Amino acid sequence: MRIPAEQNFALAGCVLNPETWVTLRVLFEPMACSRVSNHAQSLASGRTKYACTGCSDCTVDTPYRTGDLPGFGLFEPGSKLSNLLALPVVRWFPANFLLMLGYPPHPVLVRGGSRPNFQPLASEIRKFLMTAQDLSRHQPAASDNNVTVPFVVKFQHRLRFTRDLFAADSETLLELLETSEGRVPRVQFWMDEHVANANPELKHRIRSFCQQHSEKVRVTGNIQILPGGEDVKNDIHIVERMLKCFNHADLDRRSYVVAIGGGAVLDAVGFAAAIAHRGIRLIRIPTTTLAQGDSGIGVKNSINLFQKKNWVGTFAVPWGVINDRKLTETLSDRDFRCGFSEAVKVSLLKDADFFRRIHESAADICDRNEPAWSVIAESAKWHLKHITEGGDPFEMLEARPLDYGHWSAHKLETMTDFGLRHGEAVAIGVAVDTVYSSLAHGLPADDAERVLDCLDRLGLLMDHPALHDTETLFGGLEEFRQHLGGRLTITMLKQIGSPINVHSIDHTLMREAISHVADRVTSTA
Repeated sequence: MRIPAEQNFALAGCVLNPETWVTLRVLFEPMACSRVSNHAQSLASGRTKYACTGCSDCTVDTPYRTGDLPGFGLFEPGSKLSNLLALPVVRWFPANFLLMLGYPPHPVLVRGGSRPNFQPLASEIRKFLMTAQDLSRHQPAASDNNVTVPFVVKFQHRLRFTRDLFAADSETLLELLETSEGRVPRVQFWMDEHVANANPELKHRIRSFCQQHSEKVRVTGNIQILPGGEDVKNDIHIVERMLKCFNHADLDRRSYVVAIGGGAVLDAVGFAAAIAHRGIRLIRIPTTTLAQGDSGIGVKNSINLFQKKNWVGTFAVPWGVINDRKLTETLSDRDFRCGFSEAVKVSLLKDADFFRRIHESAADICDRNEPAWSVIAESAKWHLKHITEGGDPFEMLEARPLDYGHWSAHKLETMTDFGLRHGEAVAIGVAVDTVYSSLAHGLPADDAERVLDCLDRLGLLMDHPALHDTETLFGGLEEFRQHLGGRLTITMLKQIGSPINVHSIDHTLMREAISHVADRVTSTA
């Protein structure tokens, strides 16, 4: 990728401040020496964290790191400029870098070879800031009416944990409801039918709670019941029904829609709320371990269409998310365990120690002991951290790191007509991609085995006939690519806690990975 030289230290139309998101990407021309070039390319592909070994072939005489920076990797996926400036001794090797500033990112060339070696990065960026503080300096010529102006919208993501949300003395839900101009907020409740059937007293408890606090909450109409599971996402007419109810109740943008249920119901209700008035405030109350640890935290809403998972949807930050422990008590063992596949997934991406604790606590998790709730909470917080600090909450870039194992999981769900639970499909996808990472990308075989053993202990290591229809399954790769756009980008593991992005899949090795997982399931049956 070439950037015109005149853009060196001049970012057209971008105002920088300490909150600006910044990402650095190495360019491969010109380099100081071939050895530096080789190391830089290894760095970019995730094979090493060092840009130079301090050889005698050039003026670089000591090794120095360009990785291991908080929230970066190869200065990816980005961090706030204030964080970058706080780094004490970050130094450049003599190569060109691409400075990606702002969101959406704007590229600026920073020339390495024309500066002295070891010039501190913070000093370099401060020099750049001195030339790019004022938007007016970089406005197009008067004869050019085209204008590009970056802007930032600040959101709040509110995550709460409770043990009995609708207890008479609980304040959590009430604290999330804002009174507008002295008016009591209007609230409409939507509930998963599986939750309603498993908790026949819940509707009465909600009504009693709201009546007791009528000065703070006004319920509009009856509590609405929706089909649970993927059925609610497979029927677009259900969305129309929700919109009619919103309209009949005169809900507006300062009203609240409260969705109580599993991830599918949260998705569907969230989608309807997002398109009504261009956004009615949504409060999610996830009732499954899967939704409490993952999907309930996200900023995505969707329904299925054309036999494709999540084909229609929106990005919308929920007004609040409440993880209530009591609402998971009626889950079947199958559904309770399912949620921990997403916890395993995020631990593999983010924190090797978190994975170790899940592995060691597997028996307690299956028995619903205290470690299970700690894992759910930590999984939720890791997902929240990625969304709020990862630099790409609305997936505008090419990678979807939180979807590790999901290219096959989504396809397996549709191939089985959703007979596989989402958590089960994710467990299969994580197992297969972990073995593939070992075969193709250097993940130690012992670590791959630990992952399979962890899934096995959680009751989530499984095989399915659909997994072996690889011709159909591999179609999921293209569907995954289309969903984000651009080139295919799949997250794999170099080490536990160290993900990498790859842009192609070796089908032969993937079939080998599938066979390995199937053999492992058979051997432990």
